[in-house]
Amino acid sequence: MSDSLVSRALAILREDGPKTLAVRIAGLGRSFLFGHVLPFRKADFDRDEIGLMGKVLVGYLLGIVLGERLSTRLSVWLLHRRRRREKAPLDSIQTAFDFVGVGKQHSIRPMQSRRELAAVVELVRANNPERILEVGTARGGTLYTWCREFDTLSTAVSVSLPADADPGPSVNPTFLTSFVDERMVCIRGDAHAQATRTAVTDHVESVDFVFIDADKSYTGVRRHFEMYEPLVSDGGVLAIHDTQYNEGVSRFWEEVSREYETTEIVHGAPRLGGEYVFGTGVVWL
Repeated sequence: MSDSLVSRALAILREDGPKTLAVRIAGLGRSFLFGHVLPFRKADFDRDEIGLMGKVLVGYLLGIVLGERLSTRLSVWLLHRRRRREKAPLDSIQTAFDFVGVGKQHSIRPMQSRRELAAVVELVRANNPERILEVGTARGGTLYTWCREFDTLSTAVSVSLPADADPGPSVNPTFLTSFVDERMVCIRGDAHAQATRTAVTDHVESVDFVFIDADKSYTGVRRHFEMYEPLVSDGGVLAIHDTQYNEGVSRFWEEVSREYETTEIVHGAPRLGGEYVFGTGVVWL
């Protein structure tokens, strides 16, 4: 297979030398570490979770062998097959946490509390959102949940850094598009840049729901809020993740809470020896 792991490694070794090959292998390890091993620290390490982690590792390694194009196609098929089990409201959250794909799509697991995510879904769904914007998509778990749970959805816009500029997990836009097919718009760029905001408004003049889960610095999350809050329609909702987990976000959330009508949702996510508390701040506009 021309796109196999061995042939690709030999090509890199032959053309760029052993140092470049070592850097590429280290990059693959880092990608898996940030993409799934670390998020699993935010979950119960019972037998089911450990078994799932093993499947995810196999899926990740299989993707290296198959190559990106075939891995993406196979992952799309696996996801469509998995979501047939979704029979009731909020079932998509189980899919988001438990789905196992191939390659970069080895997992779409959100770095979230399940109960917290469910509560946000219920609040926003009551507003019947038609157009949504997610700033900071990562693996795609929350984006998948919005797309599956909001029956009134007409357009979903995802903004994330390009894969080569993102130190964290990032999946193929082709895979993300499969969440809602032609209703998905994937924009790869710096969410702080005016050009990225312009790309968003080229597709939607306004949105009913914005979810911000990207730059966690105080200046970063403030910039995102200032750029994308004006796009929210009257009566719409904006949510900010990690209001309890990250110092920069917490500081900004305190300021927002003094100026807007807000609701903060806080449910701990279990982990080995305790729990993580993330916090999601909901702003009513």
